[in-house]
Amino acid sequence: MSHISTLEGVALTNEASIKKAAEELGGTATAATTVKQYGGNTITDCAWSVDLPGVKYPIAITKDGEVKHDLYRATDEGRSNLPEFIQRYQTADVIRGIKGSRVGFRKITKAPTIDAEGYMTTEVEILV
Repeated sequence: MSHISTLEGVALTNEASIKKAAEELGGTATAATTVKQYGGNTITDCAWSVDLPGVKYPIAITKDGEVKHDLYRATDEGRSNLPEFIQRYQTADVIRGIKGSRVGFRKITKAPTIDAEGYMTTEVEILV
């Protein structure tokens, strides 16, 4: 039996942002071509395997950025870590874009949040 789900509407493709998001949650992101899930199921065509606290089976990120996961036997912390991982990836990716511009970035001053309409907000210190 497979419990594997694919997140729709997200593509995680930036290596630095994937690693940073995982590390901020106390997890790790490692390069992987296959990721094993419950019952011996295997996700192939992977680029990353992400281990997060409270999640028994690694999150797989495919070469095209698809996020596949199996939250079977995940703790409450693990279930909340997946959306938090996505939020932190998006924040890191935006900040990476800011760093690449002529604007300087200092630090995140407020953790990212998502409002009822699905908009993410955060606060950062920016150097100009």
